[in-house]
Amino acid sequence: MTKTTKIIAALGVVAGIGVAALPISSFAASTQDVTVRVTIGSSIAVGVDQDTTEVTMSPNQTDTSTLKTKVTVTTNNAAGYQLQVKDKDTDTGLKSGTNVIPAAASLSAGTAGWNVKGGDKVFASGAAITAADQLVMEADTPPAASGAIANMTYGVATATNQASGTYTDIITYTATAK
Repeated sequence: MTKTTKIIAALGVVAGIGVAALPISSFAASTQDVTVRVTIGSSIAVGVDQDTTEVTMSPNQTDTSTLKTKVTVTTNNAAGYQLQVKDKDTDTGLKSGTNVIPAAASLSAGTAGWNVKGGDKVFASGAAITAADQLVMEADTPPAASGAIANMTYGVATATNQASGTYTDIITYTATAK
């Protein structure tokens, strides 16, 4: 064998050993990506600590602290929520038969009226309930897991000649995902 033939033979052996040393998988590899996707639906709930609140009063009085409801909104909606309240029907007064304590923005003993106070929007300083939704509070992010809380109070003033009876009205809280 000539020197050139020996060199070519040696290089062939080295190349063969190098190829043999490579893992087999480098010759037979294929890859495929997989996307794992989980969609979490939006959920929202509103709850109250009590569905009836009541007080006993006499004529010519005002009570702005006894009637209370704690309203809690929970949601996982990334865009947040709105909490609104309205009278359940078009009659916004507290009624006892034909006797009425009307919805009123401000209250004073001797003049019949009732209002709602709480949240950080329309009712922050107290306002008359209406038959249309009114904003109580809102946020652009979901609340903590324990929920967002609005401590609502219902103020009542009675007239000097307020007729006896049990006066009632129903209001509705609605939580909406943004």
